Amino acid sequence: MKKFGWITSYCILMIGLASQPLLGQPLQSKAADVIEKLNAALVESMKNGDELGFSGRYRLLEPVIKNSFDFPYIVRKVTGKYWKDMDENQRKILLKNYTAWTVAKYAQRFHRYKGQKFEVVSESEFRPRVMKVKSNLTKANKEIIELIYFLLENKGSWRIVDIHVSGVSQLAINRTQFKQVLKDKGFDGLNTGLKEKIKELSAIEKTDFSSDTYGEPTL
Repeated sequence: MKKFGWITSYCILMIGLASQPLLGQPLQSKAADVIEKLNAALVESMKNGDELGFSGRYRLLEPVIKNSFDFPYIVRKVTGKYWKDMDENQRKILLKNYTAWTVAKYAQRFHRYKGQKFEVVSESEFRPRVMKVKSNLTKANKEIIELIYFLLENKGSWRIVDIHVSGVSQLAINRTQFKQVLKDKGFDGLNTGLKEKIKELSAIEKTDFSSDTYGEPTL
């Protein structure tokens, strides 16, 4: 009986260890994997930034970003009650422009490599079907920016629905901005603002991310 008890305890211990990531090893959950892939694409964009130019970085990042974010969910949240007043065509147009705006922001910001490094450092269940993944960005000047990603599970896939940068929710910032624009200028005003912002981002090549702050630009 003692021998059997020892074997049982050993097996339980090994199962417990197998369920935990090894020290120093990357996280293995599907939610963390989404962030790892996004981080890798951003580093590639920076390392090849000058050669690719804005349009090349946009093409590089577009499929990764589309597969990383739950844009239908995000757009519904940032437009709030105004989403219900839009017809199907307006919703499609807004979703398309919001997605393009997001890709353009990343293509503009992550364009020059000076040794910046990403590291996924932790993950936890925030609530059922929502995972929280922490990823640190170490800038060229050694400053560390803490990025907290919230990912929602939908049909077996994990997608980003919010990012907290130094404790500030980007979803909340965009929600405040978008609802104000919709209130003041309506649907057409919001879409015009998004298109103008995309053009502005495509024309900017001088901003150095290593000395910039990470966050959502205003409309």
